[in-house]
This record gives sequence, structure tokens and C-alpha cells, in this order.
Amino acid sequence: MYFRYMNGQRQLDPSTLHGGAPVLAGDKWIMTKWMRERAYG
Repeated sequence: MYFRYMNGQRQLDPSTLHGGAPVLAGDKWIMTKWMRERAYG
């Protein structure tokens, strides 16, 4: 899954807000890959 957090005016797009739900049974796995336009640091 991939989506942008910024709109065309480089402002946060409120439609990208999301959250996770608690695990009621079983396991929950996540993975994050940060992709940047410029070098970090």
C-alpha cells in the first residue's frame, strides 16, 4: 500500500489520516518504509 500525505500545494492532506485498531485475537504485523524526496539529515 502506498499513499501520499501531501497534496499538490505541499500541505497535509486530511483524507490520509488513519489509525489502527486493537488486536482482539491473533497477531498484528506491520511494516513501514519511509520514502523521502530529499536526503534526511
